This record gives sequence, structure tokens and C-alpha cells, in this order.
Amino acid sequence: MFISEMEMTKKLAKHTAYQFTSFQTFETMPLLKKDRISHKPIKNMVVTRKVTYKNAGIGYVYGKSVNNKRRAENNDHHFIPLALPWGQYVTDSKTVIENRGKYFLRVALWNNTTADSEYYLNGKRVTKTSVLPILKAIPKKVTGSKRQDLQVVNERKVIALGISKITSINLSGKHYVIDDVNAIADKVDKLAKDNARMKAMYLDKTTSKENA
Repeated sequence: MFISEMEMTKKLAKHTAYQFTSFQTFETMPLLKKDRISHKPIKNMVVTRKVTYKNAGIGYVYGKSVNNKRRAENNDHHFIPLALPWGQYVTDSKTVIENRGKYFLRVALWNNTTADSEYYLNGKRVTKTSVLPILKAIPKKVTGSKRQDLQVVNERKVIALGISKITSINLSGKHYVIDDVNAIADKVDKLAKDNARMKAMYLDKTTSKENA
């Protein structure tokens, strides 16, 4: 099911039940003109990263969880969690955070949560090692807002991910594709097809020369 980024933000903000989910994020790294260390020009290096999260939790409210446990133990002392280090919750669901006009999904990562990354260079899938020099050259202040840690609670690590980077998500038994950022994936697919076509043309020319 296709859905816009704003519609998904509203749906997530209304989400109150805690559930496990899986989703994908897609991020295009800032295009650098020069390497910060060697100062050598970096040309035509478009690096994109796709991360697939599985068994992540949304709708998790730490304070509510603690108080439920205390009530079960006949402890009447009400626990009040600390305020957010930045931003503010959009609704009482505490699923979506707004900060300077941008929206973030509050996610609880468990021990069994997986986050598998894939890297692409100009649309072609590559290893992280091959693009590591480019990743290291990107200023931390640029990438720092993409994933921000909020707190560590027992075996859970609670983070915030930019909703604008999410391309698909499973929510309440339905699979949603966010078409606003899906256009980015289409560009990468086009680059991959162009690379494959150029490679095929090169092989055809090489074969023709060998047969001549």
C-alpha cells in the first residue's frame, strides 16, 4: 500500500499500541567536492545506504511500562521519566517526535533487533569497506541528525529515526511504501540499470574486437 510521508507521520503519531515491526530506511550521503583529509577532488561519487530493521519496537512508553510493573508489585510510587533531550512529542502516544520542523520515529531496539545495511556507489551495490573513505570524509554534524540515541533502558536502546528517510514499514499487519522517498530509490535503480547497460555495451565492443 502506497502512502505519503505526511500521511504516515499522522498515522504513526496516532499509534498507541506497542508492537514489533520491520522497516527500511534509505539515505543519500551528502555529495562531497573534496576529501577533507587529502583535499583531492571527489567526482561522481554518490553513496547511498539502505538499512533494513527487523524486530524493532514502536509505541513503547518507558514510563508506562515501569508503572505497570510497579502496580503488579503493589508499589504505589509513581515513576516520572526524564524529559526528551531534544524536540517534543507530537501526541501522547510518544511514537513521533517533532524537532525544528522535522519528524522522527521513536524506536526501541532489542537484543534480537537486526539492522542490515547495504551500500551503493552510483547505483551499484558495493561493500562498506569500498566506500569507507567517503563515509569518513562526511562531517559528523551532517550525519548526526539521521539517527539519534534517546536513552538505554535495560536491554532496549531507544533511538529516533527521521521519518523522511523511511521508505517502507510494516504497521498493524499492513505493509506501507512511502512514495515520497521512493523516488530516491528509483533514481538509484536507474543508475544501476545505466551501469549495467554501459557494462554490456563495453563487453559487446570487446567481443567484437576479439572476433574481428
